[in-house]
Amino acid sequence: MNVDKKKFLIVGSGGRESAFASRLVEDTKLYAVIGHKNKSIINCVAKTGGNIQ
Repeated sequence: MNVDKKKFLIVGSGGRESAFASRLVEDTKLYAVIGHKNKSIINCVAKTGGNIQ
């Protein structure tokens, strides 16, 4: 059965945004707009196949 993941856009690169990404990585396709490189967010987005701008 092909079930599409929910999509979630993260705007920002701080600790709260990193916490969202860490919690949502298992069942959500993540996208992010970040001001500076946050390794935690980048890794989470990469795991879900989303994009970063």
